Amino acid sequence: MFLAGEEEVRRLVSSRLALDLSRRSPRSIAEIFTSQAKRHRCKDLAAYAQQLRSEKDDAPVWTALIDELTIAETYFFRDPGQMQLLRQELFPRLIKESGGRPLKIWSAGCSTGEEPYSLAMVLDQIAVPRPPEIIGSDVNPQVLRVARAGIYRERSLRSTPPELRDRYFKAQPGKDTWQLLPRIRDQVAFQPDNLARPSLAARTEVDLIVCRNVLIYFERELVAAILERFTRCLRPGGFLLVGHCELQGLERIPLEVRSFEHSVVYQKPERALSTPPQPSKSSPPLPPRPLVAQPEHPLDLATLVERCLNQGHYTRGRAACQEAAARHPLDLQPPLLESRLARAQGLWSEARQLVARALYLNPDHPASLLELALHFAHRGDWPKARKLREESLQLGQVFPDTLTDLDARLRKSGG
Repeated sequence: MFLAGEEEVRRLVSSRLALDLSRRSPRSIAEIFTSQAKRHRCKDLAAYAQQLRSEKDDAPVWTALIDELTIAETYFFRDPGQMQLLRQELFPRLIKESGGRPLKIWSAGCSTGEEPYSLAMVLDQIAVPRPPEIIGSDVNPQVLRVARAGIYRERSLRSTPPELRDRYFKAQPGKDTWQLLPRIRDQVAFQPDNLARPSLAARTEVDLIVCRNVLIYFERELVAAILERFTRCLRPGGFLLVGHCELQGLERIPLEVRSFEHSVVYQKPERALSTPPQPSKSSPPLPPRPLVAQPEHPLDLATLVERCLNQGHYTRGRAACQEAAARHPLDLQPPLLESRLARAQGLWSEARQLVARALYLNPDHPASLLELALHFAHRGDWPKARKLREESLQLGQVFPDTLTDLDARLRKSGG
């Protein structure tokens, strides 16, 4: 049951931004809409919907709503495994194939710029023949202004090694901020771009597109359209790097899967992928194809992950999970198991995103709900942790070690 005017606001969000709100709590979405209506001095949601209709996508009323509906959680050198993959595998390969020309890189959904600047710093360490051409794009003009300034607080540098901090940043006296050096800042150009409503300025012959933790917010039909656009922008042999398990649930991806130790990446083939041949009228009918493929794990993924957890082989386990996710995009087991490995590494933000992917596939999965409860406990949100604990135990089987960890934290909190 929607509040008066809420359904119209939802329709506007879907048509303008194509954000998928179906898996979000209706109560939380209603609270966001109501708070935004008050912020913009609208008497009710109907008036708020009217204001949204009358404003352009880059107007403050829209950018404020985008900030609330999405999580702009970003920092320099996020996901060390993928950064290592870029440094050791992808960038050397792209540089070799470039023939000395500048690499063309697009960071789509770049938020406040930490990601494209991280790419520029990695390439600076490799010493490319010519400075790269890096584009950072985002729908929110406010975050792009922050990105262009190149001034960041300590939180954005929490994963930056001290030697890189000293090499590429200058502390601002009397302030808890760091200024990115101009020679790195000037390598990145920032442009507004709504992936849901792409601009007419098409990018071509791109070597690498990085679009991490952005596609999870979009409706599945739009994700497929964005992938088609990315494919057109990439040169043959170019790569697409996304967040872990973001492309689960898509029936067909117009790119080839490439599995590396630290992550799965997608590559544009040298030739277009062929479509399956159509049977002739004289051919016997093909058996019906199941809507959801039954997952098969010949290596027993769960056992492998448990072994990796016990032996500390987290990278090996995560690579196996990512490969399984690429083969079985509708199976929630790979992202759930990988979330446990990421948590064991201390990468709570990545682990949380993987849990969200598992719950996207099944919002009532007990083990995933308990894993989410552990994340709330880690953040100190004890009421939500206790509530999710009870829900998960009522629904079915969970991981005993997760339950033990959670209960220990709750006891320590007095809960």
